[in-house]
Amino acid sequence: MEWHLQTRGMKRSSSANININKTVNNETPAEEEVFEFEVSEYLGDGRWQTPGTILTNIGPSASIRINPRDEITEGRLFKITEKGQKSTTQGKYTKDNSTYYALVRYVFRKEIDNDKNDIIAAYVEYFDAWRLNEALETLRKNGNKKYDAASPHAFGGIYFNNTIRDVAETELKVKKELDNWGVTQKITFKLEQVGDAPMPEGSVTNTGTGKKYKTAVATPQNLEAKFGTIEYTAAGTYQYTIAEQLPEEANGQNPYKGITYDTTPHNVTVVVESKKIGIGLLGRTQLVIKSVKYDNANNLIIKNEYNALGTAKIEVTKELQYKNLEPGMFSFKLEPAKMGQPIAVKEGNEIIPKANLTIGNSSEGEVSFPDLYYEKKDAGKTYEYKITEQQYTSNCISPVGSTTIYAKVVVGTDQGDGTLSTSTVTYHTASPCNDGNKITTTPKFVNKYEATGTAAFSGTKSIDGRNFKANDSFTVKVVGENGAPMPTGASGNEYTRTFTLNASNAGVTTYAYTLDTITYDITDIPAGQTSKKFTYTVTESAKSMDGVNNVDSTSHTVEVTISDKGDGTLNVVKSEKWNSLNFTNTYSASGKKHLYAEKSINEWGNADHFEFTLAPVTEGAPMPAGVNADGNVVLNATKGHELVDFGEITYPNEGEFEYTITETNDGVSGISYDTTPRNVKVKVEDIDKNGTYTITVKYDGVEANKTTITNTYSASGKKHLYAEKS
Repeated sequence: MEWHLQTRGMKRSSSANININKTVNNETPAEEEVFEFEVSEYLGDGRWQTPGTILTNIGPSASIRINPRDEITEGRLFKITEKGQKSTTQGKYTKDNSTYYALVRYVFRKEIDNDKNDIIAAYVEYFDAWRLNEALETLRKNGNKKYDAASPHAFGGIYFNNTIRDVAETELKVKKELDNWGVTQKITFKLEQVGDAPMPEGSVTNTGTGKKYKTAVATPQNLEAKFGTIEYTAAGTYQYTIAEQLPEEANGQNPYKGITYDTTPHNVTVVVESKKIGIGLLGRTQLVIKSVKYDNANNLIIKNEYNALGTAKIEVTKELQYKNLEPGMFSFKLEPAKMGQPIAVKEGNEIIPKANLTIGNSSEGEVSFPDLYYEKKDAGKTYEYKITEQQYTSNCISPVGSTTIYAKVVVGTDQGDGTLSTSTVTYHTASPCNDGNKITTTPKFVNKYEATGTAAFSGTKSIDGRNFKANDSFTVKVVGENGAPMPTGASGNEYTRTFTLNASNAGVTTYAYTLDTITYDITDIPAGQTSKKFTYTVTESAKSMDGVNNVDSTSHTVEVTISDKGDGTLNVVKSEKWNSLNFTNTYSASGKKHLYAEKSINEWGNADHFEFTLAPVTEGAPMPAGVNADGNVVLNATKGHELVDFGEITYPNEGEFEYTITETNDGVSGISYDTTPRNVKVKVEDIDKNGTYTITVKYDGVEANKTTITNTYSASGKKHLYAEKS
């Protein structure tokens, strides 16, 4: 028991020390052997101060001063226990589990001047663990002693003794740094021995390698994974590896659920040495941990990164009109529409940033870019991209409509499991992308394959009977069936072309003509078909040629079959005679002529007419109308109508024809008739080839318009004289 006296006038200030005696193997501890003790005050009703006050020994003892408290008058009770060796104390020590109690009691003196109690002394009484009830009873009954109390008596003391094993121990651990755990609740680490290095309790043997290993986990609540204490019974250098483990359910996938695991083994080296502690005869050797190095560092921190990945699929379609689409026929480029818009794709197991992407189309017209990958930092952001069709080298394929489409990607949100929610993709005609330029149908690039071919029908025009002359003309008509393409200048399904010959063509017997070109387009071939046949009817519809009375009634049929060559041209196959659409007209000429006879007489006398007969001399000579049974034409000249017109004679052919015109002697008295036949020669020639003969008439060898037959009238009379006998 210890007393602490107080001088007069120092009110309630006396204190007591609780002293602890410490031994190791029942000997004074070495300087390096430091232990911790906990002193807890009794609070009443079975309650103790938690936590208590921690103190450490210096050499063989430890002490704590207990000061009085105003509210305490009955004394103070404390519990003293050993917590164990301090963390800086190396070696393996047993823990002394003894419990001691210290009752601090005070001695008071009545202060005369102010009528207050003052503490003049304090002492400590110690109790073993089994005497706790005695200590409590003493505290309850006796309280604090007065000045006139009996002299205090010391009771026992506090003694803690530890024994030491010649082992060194340490605990290997690893700290996890992870910015976002997401849905992951733990990360496992594996400690594996190298050689025969000691292992902590709970280690198991790898049946494949024969090496022992043990796992420990770090959690969001406890970032440090500890493998447990390892004991070393001999000095030396010991090697281990610590490696982060992929979860079994990852099946080798790394990253997994957004966390990139560092599975690289980290080297751990533990150096144990035998160290002398204490001085002189009290000194002894002790195994201690000289150093623990993690990859040559004092600790091991494995940092992981959490990342959430999501994808967006940008795809458009390609349409090629009038031609089969081949894989890779067109290429398309995807690039940011604005600065800083990311493009990243997966190549193998890596996400690779790209400046742009270029791909081709499929045979079905699909244009599907590789999935664009986005990270956690992209979550919820909006990016815009430009898709352009690259220049196609063929001049037979041209774009229809826009060659640029914009895609707007709204990246999904972090789901906490390493994934982003589904990103939305919309397509637009311009940037910035908004509802006003949004494409509501399937985004499509359209190109048109253009292939053409031509046909020009031709033939000849002939005239049977004469050569062509300047200004002769004829018209060819083409009629197409069922919407057949027509030559330039057609009206609907009909086409006509008039050819007029000029002076340079005069004199030819045959004129070659070519109709206007018919242009065929790939669009003329129905979808799904490889060829198309068209039928035309070609006729002569009009003519303007002297001596040609009728058009050629020949009707030509021409069939044209078109198919695609694939190089921007059409294969145009025409049926026979497409270039021999020949028409022949028959030239015929005719001429008409009137033959005249005129009566010349000095006096008509009693004659009232003169009869003239036109008779053919040349067999088959054309005659005017009114031919009698004898094959002649007989007409009369009358007074006042002395010129006799035998009528129009039509000459269908060239030739020379001879006639006679003869006056008939009608026997009218006083008339001298001229019955000598007049010779008429008619020469028919096609000089101008204009369909009208040139006819010349010679009367009695003289070219004239008529023949004149002259008569004379002379009067004479006869008289009979009669005598009658009466």
